Amino acid sequence: MEIAKIVSKGGLAPDDMVLHLVAGWLDKSDGSFLFDGFPRTVRQAERLEVLLCKRQLAVELAVLLEVPDPVIQARMLRRLTCSNCGKVISMGRHVRDANDPCPNCGGKLEARADDNLGALARRMEEYREKTVPVADFYRRRDILARVDASRTAEAVFKDVSELIAA
Repeated sequence: MEIAKIVSKGGLAPDDMVLHLVAGWLDKSDGSFLFDGFPRTVRQAERLEVLLCKRQLAVELAVLLEVPDPVIQARMLRRLTCSNCGKVISMGRHVRDANDPCPNCGGKLEARADDNLGALARRMEEYREKTVPVADFYRRRDILARVDASRTAEAVFKDVSELIAA
């Protein structure tokens, strides 16, 4: 709940909170994993290496999904969430407009409270400051792959799947 409050205001969850959750998850995992949106800071990446080393594991691949800012903004402004089932919907792709019912359950679609230009500007500033350096962290370890994620979800999924399978 604490993380949800921070994220709803456009911020990133604190490193220690995230790392605590990841450590607990790793303790229950079989050693195979795929993280989405983690690590978001170099400190998280460094601490993840320590957590994995203790378990005789390592990050084998880091994928950077690259999307130009105008595409990010347009996608955010089209994003809706079903108040009933929680499914994330995109206007123009899944529904015509925000007044349409959820195609999954028929529930009411709503924009997230933090899906506004002010919150996006804060998230992008924090991304550039804290997350962009993570790409360099993994590039220096020669495990960074870049994917143009401004394309269709299907094309991006295909590319990421091929990278993982390689």
